[in-house]
Amino acid sequence: NRSAQRFRNVADGRSSASFDGLVAIAKGADRANAEQENKNLLLTRTARIDTRPQLDILADDVKASHGATIGQPDQDEIFYLRSRGLSPVTALAMLTRGFAEEIVAALCDPTVRALAERMVVGNLGR
Repeated sequence: NRSAQRFRNVADGRSSASFDGLVAIAKGADRANAEQENKNLLLTRTARIDTRPQLDILADDVKASHGATIGQPDQDEIFYLRSRGLSPVTALAMLTRGFAEEIVAALCDPTVRALAERMVVGNLGR
């Protein structure tokens, strides 16, 4: 029994996002393997993200992990892209799309992957 949860949030302007995730492993679900990951990107100082990953484990023989990060775009990466002639806006847009597309690239079903790609493009632009 394996579960892998991967989440990405991007907050811009005065927006806010909240993640409250739970991995529950029931009694008797021995040898379960569960992972939960929540990564968050703040594009402005006024944006806010709250994250609360949780594990509820009632079995003894399991492998389970969870983690969360909240950060801002890497200024060294933006500097590098700008040194290659990209504008600050384009550099930030590329990094933000790349952050979101980590999830899209991992989707196995081509129909779901195409839908997710359209959502990323619709919300984050080309």
